[in-house]
Amino acid sequence: MVFVAGDEEKEGGYSRPTVTLKQSIEAEKRNAEFQTAFRLPHTERVIDTCEAVLTLSADDGVYRGRLYVADTYLAFRSTVPRAEALFTLPHYTVRRVERVVGRHAGFAIAVTTWHHLRLVLTLEADRRAVDTLCSVFRDRLKGHVRKMRTLKTFLPTCYSEALVLQAELAEEDGEKASMSSPAVEWKGPGGLGLAHGFPGDARKSKDLTKERHWQAYMRDFGRNLTIIRLSGYHRLTRIGLPNMLRGELWEVSCGSIHLRFSEPGTYDRILQDHEGEHSAATEEIEKDLNRSLPEYAAYQDPEGIQALRRLLSAYAWANPELGYCQAMNIIGSALLIYASEEQAFWLLHVLCDRLCPGYYSTTMYGAILDQAIFETLVERCIPMLHAHFARVDIQLSVATLPWFLTAFVNSMPLTYAFRVLDCFFLEGPKILFQIALALLKVNGEELLGIRDDGAFVGVFKSFFARLEEPLYPRSTQTRLRSLTRFHQLMLTAYQDFGNVTESMIMDLRRTQASKVIHGVESLSKRVHLRNLTDTARLDKETLGLIYDQFQRVLYYQEEVQGVSEEGSGEPVRVKGRMSYGMFREFLGNLATWARVDLRRGAAGAGQAGESAQGLRERVWIREGFDGGHAFIRRLYMSWAKPQGHVETGLDLQDVVRGLGEILSSDMLGRIEFFFRLHDSNDDGYLSHEDVCQQSESFMFLMSQVPEEEYLGSVSQFIRRAIEFSELEDTVSGEGEGEEGEEGERPLGLSLASFRMVVLAEERLEQFFEYDLADSFIL
Repeated sequence: MVFVAGDEEKEGGYSRPTVTLKQSIEAEKRNAEFQTAFRLPHTERVIDTCEAVLTLSADDGVYRGRLYVADTYLAFRSTVPRAEALFTLPHYTVRRVERVVGRHAGFAIAVTTWHHLRLVLTLEADRRAVDTLCSVFRDRLKGHVRKMRTLKTFLPTCYSEALVLQAELAEEDGEKASMSSPAVEWKGPGGLGLAHGFPGDARKSKDLTKERHWQAYMRDFGRNLTIIRLSGYHRLTRIGLPNMLRGELWEVSCGSIHLRFSEPGTYDRILQDHEGEHSAATEEIEKDLNRSLPEYAAYQDPEGIQALRRLLSAYAWANPELGYCQAMNIIGSALLIYASEEQAFWLLHVLCDRLCPGYYSTTMYGAILDQAIFETLVERCIPMLHAHFARVDIQLSVATLPWFLTAFVNSMPLTYAFRVLDCFFLEGPKILFQIALALLKVNGEELLGIRDDGAFVGVFKSFFARLEEPLYPRSTQTRLRSLTRFHQLMLTAYQDFGNVTESMIMDLRRTQASKVIHGVESLSKRVHLRNLTDTARLDKETLGLIYDQFQRVLYYQEEVQGVSEEGSGEPVRVKGRMSYGMFREFLGNLATWARVDLRRGAAGAGQAGESAQGLRERVWIREGFDGGHAFIRRLYMSWAKPQGHVETGLDLQDVVRGLGEILSSDMLGRIEFFFRLHDSNDDGYLSHEDVCQQSESFMFLMSQVPEEEYLGSVSQFIRRAIEFSELEDTVSGEGEGEEGEEGERPLGLSLASFRMVVLAEERLEQFFEYDLADSFIL
């Protein structure tokens, strides 16, 4: 629907102006840009915005930029180069808003935050626009007053509160917090490093000094939910975060702190709801637990392993479409050293969903896409190296893919890998590209001499082992002697490749996505077919067609539902598996007799005054529809039960094995398959009820041909089956005395007798010889 500008519509008793389609698209684009810039959830919506000037008393700074009023946040971002200022204030952290009187120009308001930081915002807009924005802001503040109560329970989980409180108490006592002040005693939640120690030498890395710098910054410019990010914030992050603040500053930088606040108790609730449950993801997690940073002490201890198990399992349950993928264990184990389990859970969510989308899917299409982008950047920025790699046929991804998947955690010594993570959570994925390019440039001379992939990987393995080496060991200047190869690497990344921006990466992702996704799909198809343990004697072309139909149904089905053995189980979203509803659609794409919904629609289309013959045919098709559902469900259960996949759904291997039993078997094999399909008790005999079910299945499967061709054969089948069943019952009872009494052996039609009954009817013999297999369009 397109609304005409100027029209109005009523909603909930209030009149609101409608928007055109163009305006709606522009608003959607603006919201997406806003969410990306401020690292906010995808549901956040901009309500109003205007140009503004931010004034801070702590540094006498004046920052020109744009102010946004959104559903949950008041946000500001400077637009002047080299005058960085950004804040994202939740409405529930605003204590007071007042008009500033006596300003020389414009309309100004003062916003006082929960931590008593006063921000003066001069709004550069006409009076009407200012009044509208202030009215919207006031309404949003009123709507979030109740959330202020939650702050009192949330803030004690932030180490920054205790850190700033220490400085304030020292000031009250007449002391001045210095760089040599003792560390804060912290009893709140934290990472495994609290009990097992943090990697590296805290004294050598000047950890306490870094903490005091952050203490001073947070006193002046806010903390956790109310912090303002100025150039000093970026500078302090790049020199390395202090151990105790690292987890909190990670979540502040990437925005996951807002998710943790808005979803209290979610992590614990997920673990509680799925306690004792198992899935394909949890099985994969168990395999990787002991391979997750084994050099760190906590992961040689049951406590650390259990924490990692809970984190990865909770994420897999919370996001079943993604579940678990290798390399997530490396990232998760790194996060848990500095962050509590709940903090790490939301950090992992933001990393997988926003920062590195598609990296940890089954196809890793996001990581493969970024590898293609990286190769493009190498060609642009270091053309000589790119030409050399092409000449000697060296694949960049051999070394670089692990860098991106684990954010260098598995490549660099941990102390330096965490420095990379500090920058990654603040600046986004562009830093991975910048550091990777810097690695090529710093080692460029050596790389020009290599001739194969092994030597290529060896160059970087050697370089990473020497990151701690000083650049100028003989210098007389203390500062120069402290510079290492790691400092050289980061300096090269920022200075030489600073033109690699976030917007550039996003543009390249959009332009190269379709080409990469097509390649990933082809690769995924080959990998899936190669990993089949049983091809059921089907040729490659048939397997390829089955795979295409299988993936097509998975892709287009909006809701994946698991089915219990009785067909009434609770919905279960399992990635890569086919529920009963999806199986019906899949089968309908392969065989016309399986399109029962379409046949029912045709059957129900009778009109008033239709002939008796038409009515009889319509009723017959409806009966065939009911019998068809029974047959298809029986087929689904027979493919799912042997592998225990009734609850979780069929995987590709189940489908291949099941179809192979029909398509690859000979006539006698198909007869045996049909017999087992209807043997309700799995006792090797068909009861009278089973025979009736078989007759309904025959009529359903043959209903695509004229009735006279099969109705007589099915009737003869029923008559002979009953006769043979009764004959077997009589023979089995002769000469057995009491042992032949009813109940000693199931009475019914055996496989041998069923085979004789079928082969006695030419039409049924033809059905098993040709028609059943030929009914599948492959």
